[in-house]
Amino acid sequence: QGFSLGKEELPPHGAYRIASPDYFRALGIPLIRGRFFTEQDTATSNPVAIIDDEIARRYWPNGDPIGKHLAFYAERDGKEPFWREIVGVVGHVQHLGLDVESKMQYYMPSLQYEPSGQQNMIFVVRSIYGPQSLIPAIRNVVRQLDQDVPIYRTKTMDEVVSDSLAERRFSMILLTIFAAVALILTFVGIYGLIAYSVCQRRHEIGIRIGISIGAGLSLALTRVMTGLLYDVSVTDPLTFAGVGVLLAGVAILAAYLPARTACRIDPMVALRYD
Repeated sequence: QGFSLGKEELPPHGAYRIASPDYFRALGIPLIRGRFFTEQDTATSNPVAIIDDEIARRYWPNGDPIGKHLAFYAERDGKEPFWREIVGVVGHVQHLGLDVESKMQYYMPSLQYEPSGQQNMIFVVRSIYGPQSLIPAIRNVVRQLDQDVPIYRTKTMDEVVSDSLAERRFSMILLTIFAAVALILTFVGIYGLIAYSVCQRRHEIGIRIGISIGAGLSLALTRVMTGLLYDVSVTDPLTFAGVGVLLAGVAILAAYLPARTACRIDPMVALRYD
């Protein structure tokens, strides 16, 4: 269905809705300007329509659409435009789903609509009671009106919203599972690498820890040596550096003799020994 602002303009496309007077209140659609449909909007009264704020912003960005008219070319004979007065502006609704871009929406009152052929109707019930407990009562009311009318796809609004996101939710669950597996594999790989590296460098780590503990103990014992020193700070950096160089020299000297002996061994003798 289409509408336009004048006979010379192309009709923009929008979602076409037929609504009863309490439709907007039941769904909680906010009224921005004007009014909702009433029981007085009948086939004998002035033809009216309600638009959403998307249409209002697009065609009346600096004006008030209330009182303006829309041309519905598909109504009546479809040849001449059938004009309806805009009586209200409501909020835009994601009718097709929260993750789907919805078209602009305009509504006509159900009491002014003449259905042709087979039609489907959607009933929206708002209540302070649990929705599941209302389904049998709603079915009984519809049967009392017409026993031949089938009732199907009874859902709560929470279920409708959940179903609209089912495909995206499934994709997110799969991505979450894959991400969790990748995280676990990363953790196991890093753990194995670090564990192997620690095992290979155990002696080196022990030496470093020993040096750290020794340096800490030496700093802690400086108070004991305070009375034995004169004109020298107990934490003199040159002294600590000199001691380190001295120990390194002793270690090199201690390793020199066995290293020299090892260098004199005949390689063939060493191979036969192994």
